[in-house]
Amino acid sequence: MFWHNPKAKYQGKWEALQPLGTEGQGVILGLKQYNRVQAQLSSGLGFYYTFKRKWRLGWELGTRWTFTDYLDDVSTRYVDPALLQDGTPTGDMAAALSNRTNTKLAEANNLIT
Repeated sequence: MFWHNPKAKYQGKWEALQPLGTEGQGVILGLKQYNRVQAQLSSGLGFYYTFKRKWRLGWELGTRWTFTDYLDDVSTRYVDPALLQDGTPTGDMAAALSNRTNTKLAEANNLIT
């Protein structure tokens, strides 16, 4: 099990994305907020070599499989920003953070911080 809390910078401050419902959760009927506690599977392999009973050299390889598509708050849909602006108290922020496709370009042009 693990807990995750995706965040993004909005007007110079880090904001948690899950409560904003950036995919329309809480605005579109039937869409529920995702759970921030998720299951995961870990596996790995490795070997160790011991020198003179005092030194140990090791190598490990590991991987993790998660069962959520929301590690970065993005899954399958991009909602019309107007729907988010009208539907929630934090609508302007939710709309601004719902599609971060051009974030690096906007930062380079000093459009957002």
